[in-house]
Amino acid sequence: MNTMPLFRSISLLSVASFLALLPLAGGVAWIIGALFLIFATPSPAMVAGEGARADCTVYYTPRESGFAPGQGFDLRPETRPGLEGEYYPADFLRAVKVEGHGRLEQPHGTDQYIYFNGRWGYTDCPKGIGQQPLIPLQSCAVSVRSPNLKRGVWVQMAHATLPAPLRNRWWKVSDVGGGVQSRQVDLYWGEDDPKGPGSKVYQPAGTTFTGVRDAQMNFQIGDAS
Repeated sequence: MNTMPLFRSISLLSVASFLALLPLAGGVAWIIGALFLIFATPSPAMVAGEGARADCTVYYTPRESGFAPGQGFDLRPETRPGLEGEYYPADFLRAVKVEGHGRLEQPHGTDQYIYFNGRWGYTDCPKGIGQQPLIPLQSCAVSVRSPNLKRGVWVQMAHATLPAPLRNRWWKVSDVGGGVQSRQVDLYWGEDDPKGPGSKVYQPAGTTFTGVRDAQMNFQIGDAS
């Protein structure tokens, strides 16, 4: 994806300033000043989005097949309201309750996934805001309390400890998480096996990254591709 543009096209505020100045333009200096307002004023969204800071984490869609016997997982069969009497490994359900979705080893009808968003159910793919599919290494989740990061905003995170797959990449706000803090961006890794039992069920096996505090954040509204 391309780097963030320095300036946007003419803003409505700049145009209004120019029109207001035209009747008063008694000389070249007024016109030059008005033109400067039009072409040199960065978008307010750009100014607000440069140099911000946020904690950065990852989340993923755990695969039921990754909860294998002999690795320390709690595999006791359990069910939940909304899962229509179907039973799944306890640790798998525990991971899904935090991560939001889980890939089934055997499909339930035509659905390959279960989800938890306060209620349990089945779905054909992991989905975020507005039932839009989550895209690995592109979608990200934020808090509903976030003052600036709303649906459709593109985010770029920068920190020395970010691994290569997460670096120099634009992420689209496509999801919200009940456990996500107001100064946190949760990057969607995609489907993976859990790293291990215990608290590691919340970590994808494919990366050693678990999170970093106070990463630099840029964001913009509109297409960042």
